[in-house]
Amino acid sequence: MGPTATEAGLLTGCSVIGPKHVRGNLPNQDAWCAERLDDGRFVIAVSDGLGEAEFSQVGSEQATSAAIDSLKKNLESVDRLDTEAAEEPIREAITTARTAVADKAAEMDEQPTELDTTLLVTVAGPTGIAGAAVGDGGIICADGDTYPLLVPREEAVVNLPASHYTIPIMRDNWEDSYRFGTRDSFDGVAVFSDGLENFTWSDLESARTDFFDSIFALVRDHDDPDSAAETLIEILESHPYNEFGDDKTIVIADLPPGFEDDKVRTESGEVRSLGEPLGYRTNSSVFRLEGSDTDGVNLYTPEKRNEDGLEAKIQAMVENPPKDASTADDTSSSAWPLEAVRSEEDGQFVGYRFSLPHDFSHRNVLEVAETFPSDELGQDNRSRGLLDTVLHRLGFADNRWQDDRYDLALGLAELVASVHQRGHALGNLHHETFLIDGTRVYWSGCEDVHVVSDGHTFESRSAPERYQPPEGTGTELDEVQRSDHFGLAVHIFQLLMDGHHPYEAEGTAATDGAFAEITRSNHFPYRDPQPDQLEPPADSPSYTRIPTHVRTLFERCFIEGKVHPEVRPTAKEWVASFESGSNRKQSYFSH
Repeated sequence: MGPTATEAGLLTGCSVIGPKHVRGNLPNQDAWCAERLDDGRFVIAVSDGLGEAEFSQVGSEQATSAAIDSLKKNLESVDRLDTEAAEEPIREAITTARTAVADKAAEMDEQPTELDTTLLVTVAGPTGIAGAAVGDGGIICADGDTYPLLVPREEAVVNLPASHYTIPIMRDNWEDSYRFGTRDSFDGVAVFSDGLENFTWSDLESARTDFFDSIFALVRDHDDPDSAAETLIEILESHPYNEFGDDKTIVIADLPPGFEDDKVRTESGEVRSLGEPLGYRTNSSVFRLEGSDTDGVNLYTPEKRNEDGLEAKIQAMVENPPKDASTADDTSSSAWPLEAVRSEEDGQFVGYRFSLPHDFSHRNVLEVAETFPSDELGQDNRSRGLLDTVLHRLGFADNRWQDDRYDLALGLAELVASVHQRGHALGNLHHETFLIDGTRVYWSGCEDVHVVSDGHTFESRSAPERYQPPEGTGTELDEVQRSDHFGLAVHIFQLLMDGHHPYEAEGTAATDGAFAEITRSNHFPYRDPQPDQLEPPADSPSYTRIPTHVRTLFERCFIEGKVHPEVRPTAKEWVASFESGSNRKQSYFSH
């Protein structure tokens, strides 16, 4: 993939064959692939094929291409690039690359080690930067006038027998060399192969300031990424770089700019100042409005705000909001757009105003599900202090922890039902968008909603594989709503079952792997478990602790509904089911 440039900044790179390979009539065994995504992020992969592997140039090309495809697919719905959110999709990019290299080796009737290569992958944008490495090479960040390492050098974490030795991705012990890292603060990033190691490192733990000062200055001096790449090639083919025999690859990118104004104009013409920044999404920044505890604004990056149809979609949402779920006994609330906001200077659309939660927590619903003390495991000694601040008591004191689960599940169901009742669909039911706001569920992913207005359809992003039904999301409203029914049931199951996915299973007949694969291949293992063949994970709590009327809905969704999407329980049915078994007031959904 070649260099690119957009409003979001410059992305460029090059790979130069080493003099040793020229003399030996060998190919360039490095490869790189990088792409600027629609949301302003960039993804980068760099590989360095092993010299002793006969077809390593094929392996490095396969690895970088497969890693980029995996990152694009699995990071689409991840907003914050922190460890909790980013490591799983980044690690999966590496395992996907390993599979691609193995498949290519089988096609060529060669051993996978004959295509062996190192691999470095990175994703970065307004929400931070995350990356991982297997083998040598490096990933460094530009942060002001410093150049911190995103991941440690291989020599710092692996007991290597020699300086030239590395552990590539196709070795059984590849995880010994796996290093992962994230950062919130950075201005740019450079990803490079070990052919540049004589110029990039000061020691095992720090990068050479002089090299990266010059390399970032060179790139930033170009408006055109192609000319920047040409200059990089010219430099790397000249002295002193051409004195070192190995292939040399480097990819460099700048952080996309954020919102630069300090005021916005509302639809009523009122000018309001931005207060504290509250966080970043993949394509926008979130601010509190000065002087208010409840008003926030979501401001898009320049690239995103010019996206065709975005302003019309936000306006359609403003004009057709779901009934406020917070009226349903305060179980839930959302960041639904209340009005469009515009630049004070030129009146151009820049984002929307929405209601902030009382406590802008970053504790999402899956994190809560996974940290509930389990009654089945008898873990009364777990700390309840943090949960005391996040959850509230409901029902009988002896059943406090179970009641909290059902209370949160009810809040999720009410949110989905309120959106469906207005003729919309959520589409992207990602746990990252469902935050626990004190005593309520707060939905922050409203801008991804599937909206139909005046005969025009504004499509949502698809749900991640964890929450996607076997048939996929679809594009028609009824298809997306049926996908919502499946994703909602998965969320509720996880809440009631300590974070376990409904199709996770153990035994000789069980499939292991990515969520899409286990959803397609495994039967729901809880209704009729088959010991040693297909049964729930050993550490999952007892399924029978769940009330019968709730288990019936799970089985409609995950057994009959797996094949027949139309029979899956609706959000309204979930609301009715939870309310029938609780002492809560009746909500408007049952009116």
